[in-house]
Amino acid sequence: CYSISATTTLNFIIPVNAPDISIVYGTINTVPSYTSSSTGTPSYSSSNTSVATINSSTGSITTTGVGTATIWIALAPKSGYNTTTGSLTLTVTPKTLTISGITALDKPYDGTVLASTQTSTIVYGGLEVGDDIIAAPTGVFIDPIGGIGKTVNITTTYSGADISNYTIIDQTTTTASITLSLIHISEPT
Repeated sequence: CYSISATTTLNFIIPVNAPDISIVYGTINTVPSYTSSSTGTPSYSSSNTSVATINSSTGSITTTGVGTATIWIALAPKSGYNTTTGSLTLTVTPKTLTISGITALDKPYDGTVLASTQTSTIVYGGLEVGDDIIAAPTGVFIDPIGGIGKTVNITTTYSGADISNYTIIDQTTTTASITLSLIHISEPT
């Protein structure tokens, strides 16, 4: 009499479902959520490190730029299961940068509307530490007539390596004075 014994190993593929994520540039420590009936240990990766890096073991996302990246989630195999993977699309949108603190210098009356601006007190509200953005404002008085606390319209151009990561809210006005010169008129003698 013969005895035949067979062992069959079944490997199941279990899906990983992960919803897409949209976050603002500068957001840190976002961890993607997912569902799966697999209990394998997750590992994470990013397809585009110029948009986001991700800690491979914790899943903590750090944004590095604006754009999209595919985030891969792989669950380690468990007995009877294969390695399971899933992905989601991460969209990083620009952060709001609010500009304030630009001043204009008072000037003596010269018949022109040109105003000199100063950026020593400029505030870049919302700028991420280490990011490079430079503001170059120009100013124009509303008219050339002398007066105190006159409106100066500001137009600013921006440059810098990180400019594309921000939506800028400009400071559009400030005030300064145009002082009048005293004219001495003497009577004819």
